[in-house]
Amino acid sequence: MTRYIVQRYLVFFVIAMGVSWAVMPAPASAAEQGTSEFDMLKSIDEINKRLDEVETKAMMDKMNFGAEVRTRFDWYGYKKDADETTGAEKIDESVNGLASTQVRLNLRADVSDQLRFTGRLAMYKLWGDKTLHTTYDDLSAGREPTDTRLWVERAYVDYFFNIWKVPMALAFGRLPTTDGMPTDLREDSPRKSTYPSLAWDAEVDGLSLTFGLDKLTRLPGSRLTLTYTDWITDNEDAPYREVTMYGYDFPTSTPIYAGQFETGLPGFLDGTSFMLDCLYAPSVQLRDDTVETMRNGIARSLEEATRANFGVAYPYDVTITGVEAPNSMGSIMKAVAFIESKNFLNTWVDWFAGYAWEKTKPNGRMVLSYVWDSLSPADPTVPISSGAVQQYSTAFMSSAGDEDLTARAYHAGLRLNLPIRALGYPKLGFEYNHASEHWYGFTYASEDPLHKLEERGSVYDAYYIQPISRYFKTRIGYTLIKRDYDPNPYGDPIENEATISNMYILLDVRF
Repeated sequence: MTRYIVQRYLVFFVIAMGVSWAVMPAPASAAEQGTSEFDMLKSIDEINKRLDEVETKAMMDKMNFGAEVRTRFDWYGYKKDADETTGAEKIDESVNGLASTQVRLNLRADVSDQLRFTGRLAMYKLWGDKTLHTTYDDLSAGREPTDTRLWVERAYVDYFFNIWKVPMALAFGRLPTTDGMPTDLREDSPRKSTYPSLAWDAEVDGLSLTFGLDKLTRLPGSRLTLTYTDWITDNEDAPYREVTMYGYDFPTSTPIYAGQFETGLPGFLDGTSFMLDCLYAPSVQLRDDTVETMRNGIARSLEEATRANFGVAYPYDVTITGVEAPNSMGSIMKAVAFIESKNFLNTWVDWFAGYAWEKTKPNGRMVLSYVWDSLSPADPTVPISSGAVQQYSTAFMSSAGDEDLTARAYHAGLRLNLPIRALGYPKLGFEYNHASEHWYGFTYASEDPLHKLEERGSVYDAYYIQPISRYFKTRIGYTLIKRDYDPNPYGDPIENEATISNMYILLDVRF
């Protein structure tokens, strides 16, 4: 662009010099002088338009566009045995052939040798869903089925520079923290994220600084990345102010710090990446949507109590009358070790393994005050109202709010690159993950619609990728979840021995 700006100034300079050095013409009338000036200005304007067109074309030549179009069909199942203690009945529900469409527009521009832009816009919706969703979670916008709007999934700039001969990169904007490894194996795509999914998989705004350490460690692709983000809850009518609901001022900030050391392995382990990372949130805040989640949970508990006492469940309308909570609900720290290898020892095998350790420190309890309305068990046509205000107390990951909690999770799998040329070299993969009762995954924007890495229990996942053409492939998969506890970040883990399954067919075009 600088070259064209210089050219524009040269044109102005040549015109000015030509006018100043021209032989003075015979005196002209005022009308002739006006016409001459108009012609000169018109000529300059035409030159400017041509230069603008050249500059625009030069910038468009630097911008690379790509697209992904997906159609997916899901068959979900949910089963839970009857519970004689609470009187809960057996549940066996299913959703057959749920169809969805997902569109992603990928953008990339090498602005200069030091500056690069990367972006992705996404739309995700169920077939025929005409509902305009007015609420969404910013940590997963565009990753959950909503409507036909385009969401900014990522949009960040990389600035490359050197300090003391150490290559560095500063990235800022909506960072590449979704589709973490090993999603690249299941998606059959290049790596798309800085961190593995076991660490976090969410859409976040922030900045990161990466240090190239190849010369220091003498290991290929060795680097250290430091990331800072802040999850902010603001007042929609008055930004930068706290949200006030139910008589409670919700804190505005949840800062998160993350760091990762990553390196490739040399020699016969070429193609293997090893990562060690740590994520720390020193002050977890009470989100404004948490109260609504709690309200629904209280209503379900009241229904179960009614079922246990009378054999029939009646709906309850719970109204929150007040909220009390500390300024910080606690802190959480996660450490992850992850390794992934492609074409391991030239054997057509890709594999990965990850281990995560997590420590949570609650800081006080949240207390909800509520009243409820229901229908009379004796006469379902007669509404009855509670006459007293009840209270419900809960803390971050516990009910006491004064205990240190730990959790562990594992994630491992392999993919076989089948050497069948007639079928276009298809791929067969299997994954397994397990997490303990106090696990919190940070996987709000997972590509998997079941968010399997959030589950407290065991998950089995198998898939088959069949190439159709260079840009078109299909994936058939099956996921089985053996849930032990509900994945709820507030209150003591609730035992919920349920079986969740999903069989799907995905048609995927990328170009």
